[in-house]
Amino acid sequence: MPRQFERYRIRDGVTTLGEAYFNPVFAELDLRLAALEALQVDWQAALSAVSEQGLARVSAAMSGPLADLSASVAVLAAQVEAAQEAGMLLDRAGSVTDDNLGSRTLSDASAPDSDAGTLTTLLSGLAAMLRASTGGASWRATPATTLAAAATAITNSANHLAAKSNPHQTTAAQVGALALSGGTLSGPVAMGNQPLTGVLALGFAAEIDNGNSGAAKTITLAAGTKQKIALTASCTLTVDTTGAAPGDYVLRIINGGAYTAAWTGLSSTRWLGVTTTPAVRSGAGSETVVTMAWNGTSVVQRMERVGSA
Repeated sequence: MPRQFERYRIRDGVTTLGEAYFNPVFAELDLRLAALEALQVDWQAALSAVSEQGLARVSAAMSGPLADLSASVAVLAAQVEAAQEAGMLLDRAGSVTDDNLGSRTLSDASAPDSDAGTLTTLLSGLAAMLRASTGGASWRATPATTLAAAATAITNSANHLAAKSNPHQTTAAQVGALALSGGTLSGPVAMGNQPLTGVLALGFAAEIDNGNSGAAKTITLAAGTKQKIALTASCTLTVDTTGAAPGDYVLRIINGGAYTAAWTGLSSTRWLGVTTTPAVRSGAGSETVVTMAWNGTSVVQRMERVGSA
């Protein structure tokens, strides 16, 4: 539609506003509006016709596929229903069966190293731990005992260890111990710093024989509390207290002639009854007894000459 603006233009000082001007303008506008409204009615009719034709063509084109789809859905629904009835559809709790899972082969060769994995891997790990627990050749082997039997055995053992009534009637001879009626010790006995009471007599097997003195000899107190030595020459006697327990030690000296004895390891000022080191008795076959009181730190000694002041 051509533009008519120039016909309607208002010019200052030229255009006279009134009926003569506005009525022709409004008439022109009314005619143009009526033409547009008529055109709109024609366009809506055409659009409606085209829509109806398009929908008809779409309906015609889709009627076949929709019918096929409906038929396929119906077939699928029937198959699902049949699978549910046969237990093949695993769509609910308790619907999985051994047939659904199929057979699995376990291996107990390796201990598990993870908390996640396939069903076969997890079951194989449990089998390996079961084999390790039973100690059998495989996880399927019958265990040597049951947990209940093991618990009973442990309880019985604990009760047996706590029993003090000698349930097996074990004798002292069977375990190498001394009988209450007496016997012979085969080795040293440590008293653990405890008193020994009720002793009627305490005897000794023999004196420790240090043999001939020569010019020098060491007397080791730890060798025994009763010892002897034969002077075969004037000799220096060394008293060794290493490893000796505190106690009284006696050394009997048998002189083979007019031999003298000097001392090392004994203080010259710790002789009882004298202020200097006394001399042993001289003469072939003469005897002297030296008693040494060892307190673990020092020695106090006393000398007694047999048959002589």
